[in-house]
Amino acid sequence: MSTLVTNRSTATSTTSMNSNNGNINIDSQATVRSYGITKPILMKGPDPSDILATESLEETLRSYDYFESDAELAHRVDVMAK
Repeated sequence: MSTLVTNRSTATSTTSMNSNNGNINIDSQATVRSYGITKPILMKGPDPSDILATESLEETLRSYDYFESDAELAHRVDVMAK
């Protein structure tokens, strides 16, 4: 089993302007690195229309015999175990 690991690198800086003499000061901070799995984009569950669309898709795929049988699954597991 593998785990997806992401590497995010973010550089931050702040800019300020001195109103007395018009000078611009840039205060750069070190690069922040974050290793690991990224946070989810959205925590909201599926809408009722999404659930109906998923059920319809699964029904259509079953009608075309798209899913593998238990024997095919066992064979695939045996091959992957080698």
